[in-house]
Amino acid sequence: MNFGVTVISRIEGGHSTLKRFLNDSKNDLFGVIDACSDLHVIQYRNLKHSLTMQRDRVPTDVNAKYKAWLNPSINSKITPKALRELIKQHKYSQDGRETTCTGAFEWSMGIPCRHTLQSLINLSIKVKEEHFHVFWRFERPPAEDGDGIPFLRPPALPPDLEWREPAVVVTRGRPRRVDNSTRRDASSWELALGPSTRGRAVLPPSSIVRSSAVSVLIPYTLYANGIRHRILPYLKSLRLSLLAMMNSIFQSIQSSLASI
Repeated sequence: MNFGVTVISRIEGGHSTLKRFLNDSKNDLFGVIDACSDLHVIQYRNLKHSLTMQRDRVPTDVNAKYKAWLNPSINSKITPKALRELIKQHKYSQDGRETTCTGAFEWSMGIPCRHTLQSLINLSIKVKEEHFHVFWRFERPPAEDGDGIPFLRPPALPPDLEWREPAVVVTRGRPRRVDNSTRRDASSWELALGPSTRGRAVLPPSSIVRSSAVSVLIPYTLYANGIRHRILPYLKSLRLSLLAMMNSIFQSIQSSLASI
């Protein structure tokens, strides 16, 4: 039985629905499991709501009050779609054409065909829910011994296992910054001097011995940045070296003048 479903792409349709529900192709396994569970819950609620509305609000074209050959309580037992298919068969039986019953309609749809329906009307037997397959009932009976079609299965209870986030894989290349700041990272000599020099215009200690002009600006800069006590030993050693160099030069000049 196919119950009127003649397409072969129901799985593809369900896959497409799941992909639209994910809304993102970049997700972890935990997110996919949550999305599948949410989709099951939403579809279950929508189908239950739709079936309840169809049973409580009976459409006029399938209302048993206006069909003498229908059982009055059939609207609360059988879905409107099945009753519409039955009404089509009733119209075919009234056109006066004689056809041979092959049983294909009842075998594929689970609904009485035009020949069975005409026989019931001739015998003054009203169509009841027993003449339909259980697929078309609002409340299907529970399955017995593994046979039968179960009703809409409610969402499964959450498992007892604890779900954990997958481990973050460290990839190759430059690590991404967590924030969007354009502030530069501290240099190695700034890290050695301490956090008080980060983000400030402080010259590195190696530049002291490169130029005599820099040595004039360094004491003020170091004092302004609060690290004079840390760099003071370097300045003392530099002062002693300069004094020794000046004495050596002065002695060389004196010896040269004395030789003349």
